[in-house]
Amino acid sequence: MYRLLIVLLMAMTSFSAHADGICASTANRHAIIALNLSSEAGNSRANDILQALTVPTGNPFTFTVMDATTGETIFTCGIGDKAKHQKVNFREKLIYRPALAAKNRARQNGAARSSANMLDVADLVSMALRPGQENIAIIDAAMLYRDDGNPGIDFGRGLYPSDGIMGLNRTESVFSAAGKGRLLSNTKIYLVNDGAEEYANAAHKEGVTRFWVNFFKALGADVNALGSDAGAIARAAFAGTEMLRVDFEPADLSVKPMMIQARPAHLSIFDKQTTIGGAACLSNAMPGEFGHLKVVLIWENEGTDLDLHVSAGGSVLNHRNTVSQQGTFEKISLPDLPQGWRGFELVNMPHVRLADVKLAANIYAVRGSSGPVKAELRGTYGARCFSIPLEFEASSGNRGAGANRRSFDPHWVEVDLEGKLR
Repeated sequence: MYRLLIVLLMAMTSFSAHADGICASTANRHAIIALNLSSEAGNSRANDILQALTVPTGNPFTFTVMDATTGETIFTCGIGDKAKHQKVNFREKLIYRPALAAKNRARQNGAARSSANMLDVADLVSMALRPGQENIAIIDAAMLYRDDGNPGIDFGRGLYPSDGIMGLNRTESVFSAAGKGRLLSNTKIYLVNDGAEEYANAAHKEGVTRFWVNFFKALGADVNALGSDAGAIARAAFAGTEMLRVDFEPADLSVKPMMIQARPAHLSIFDKQTTIGGAACLSNAMPGEFGHLKVVLIWENEGTDLDLHVSAGGSVLNHRNTVSQQGTFEKISLPDLPQGWRGFELVNMPHVRLADVKLAANIYAVRGSSGPVKAELRGTYGARCFSIPLEFEASSGNRGAGANRRSFDPHWVEVDLEGKLR
């Protein structure tokens, strides 16, 4: 019903100059221009995008300007193949200026907006596609997906999704692309973003960027550009040229669905090169009834993906549930390796009783022959440091199955942390 209301609103509120004979009404190409009007910076990029309409390209096309947050159509027009349509003065006075004025009215009249995000814009753009025409879409939206109600998927925390999340059902993840392979079929996408977004580090930026490129590809689109130079990207889109300079590895939907924490591999006392009992460990004394638990699962088998599962009287923290009342889970992949294969899994619980802690490790998957699967649990409880070697009886993965029988399943190892530390 909400989507239907949006479509009706688009039909009633859009501005078109077709009736005046100014705009071309037919063309082989149609451009959807989704503007992010939530900030001054977004408004400035919107101006640059619309300014590109004044540059003659020789390519006739119709276009729709829309609000990337609400889906409201702001302006519709078209560039024809007549000589006057290729003149800068004509395009500036009769196409660009009306489009700019319509955008300014929409921004002035609109309620306070949240920043447009890639997920919602993809759906809104799909409703504006024109069958029978070659569709292109210029999308200005935030790369860092924010969700205050679900911090476990908030990109602002240094997270980004693994490829496997796209393969989940729609009820399991908002990032699902399952059954949506034709949503943006054959649409050429030009992504514009705010170059000032704050990423945790270079690995975070690359992981987020690669995810969105592959996400749009999973929806059936081709991504032809990505960057913060809105004017240059818009000119390339209207001219029908490609300017994507980064070639990312294609998505592998078979990898484990999880949110990955982008963080350098060096984790102070958790670094393999650091000796437990060194300067980072204050003493071997146990805290009082409650203490701060940090535990990391480390493994070296390059063809192996292991999982850490920790609870302390509440829900289990793991790769599927990264935030609970007790603490947080982080999946940290080492550089230059496929997602999840060899690395760290870190659980941080600021205030827990050791007697409540339940801790287990699982062999999720093994690629090829890795030999005996060995790992290490390394961490602190208060000022007390610990290092616990693990060896699994199984040499293959079971994708997390058997959690209810893990005390005797060879793919699992349970650890009595209280017994180890007392």
